[in-house]
Amino acid sequence: MKKLVLIGIFLATSSAYSQDYQLDLDVQGLFVGGIQFSSINIDLGLSPRYLRANGSMKDFVSGLMYPATGTCFTTESGGALCNLRVGSSTFDVDLNSSLNGTVTARDPTGNIVDTGSVVFSSLE
Repeated sequence: MKKLVLIGIFLATSSAYSQDYQLDLDVQGLFVGGIQFSSINIDLGLSPRYLRANGSMKDFVSGLMYPATGTCFTTESGGALCNLRVGSSTFDVDLNSSLNGTVTARDPTGNIVDTGSVVFSSLE
């Protein structure tokens, strides 16, 4: 049910632009600069053409949370594509309609550093 709510958020009309939602994703197999990321937490704020994404990515080993900012767009398949910046790295999160998918880490020059998977955890 919560997955349907997120899809509804992406399709929302301008009357709902003041609402924010939090999307939590578990990350598997993503190592960047000696950091093993374990989760992505994104606060989604509605804008006229995209979702503002502000949140964090968690280091599995130390528990440190790294601030993340970016945007999310809907895809024709009913999922979403989010582009997040953490420090000098960029993370492309590609979600299907079940809110599962992949995360690709890129260095400042745009080269792929690593790829992992993301699994839906919660939506509030």
